[in-house]
Amino acid sequence: LTDDGLIVATDGGDNGIEYTSDRDCVVSAVPLRMTSAGHKFIDALRNEEVWPRVQALAKQSGMSSLASLQTMAFAMLQAWIASKAGLS
Repeated sequence: LTDDGLIVATDGGDNGIEYTSDRDCVVSAVPLRMTSAGHKFIDALRNEEVWPRVQALAKQSGMSSLASLQTMAFAMLQAWIASKAGLS
């Protein structure tokens, strides 16, 4: 999520994993907040017409990366807004 710019997290150093003196493993990367892009992505997925179309297209095309889902969701939401506004 951090790599795709959807959240901001603390810098966890070595892949977000640290070891204590007792050799216990501790996750050190902590999500702090959702970014503007993260909020837009969630808003797109909340749309009852967009999310099923994103799921169907992802399944049909075999694309399931977060970046591809985000691109599909934004494009479909823009098309949905244009259709509702009479712009298409």
